[in-house]
Amino acid sequence: METEDELDEDSGTLYTRNSTLTLSADALPSGITGRQVEMYIRLRQGVEKKYLVFQGEKSGVNDVHVDKNVKSVKYYNLLGVESAEPFQGVNVVVTTYDDGSKAASKVVK
Repeated sequence: METEDELDEDSGTLYTRNSTLTLSADALPSGITGRQVEMYIRLRQGVEKKYLVFQGEKSGVNDVHVDKNVKSVKYYNLLGVESAEPFQGVNVVVTTYDDGSKAASKVVK
């Protein structure tokens, strides 16, 4: 399952999406050790996410599962002033998750 946060720049609303994608494929032909496919998933009009899917020998990573929920979102303007709502213009958006981790991004409103 993948959790993705997306800020709607028009409304300032933060959306969290959970998704699970399961793929299956035929066995690799004899002599072929692996292959790669690029997949594009449309999240909404004009927004796509690229996924690389590999088939072949395992890389050592068996499973990745992340459960993070947004605890808070703060907006900062270029002067460093903090707000609970986005400013007009350039914003630095700092998202804090319930596990204590943070992510920052730049958004122009």
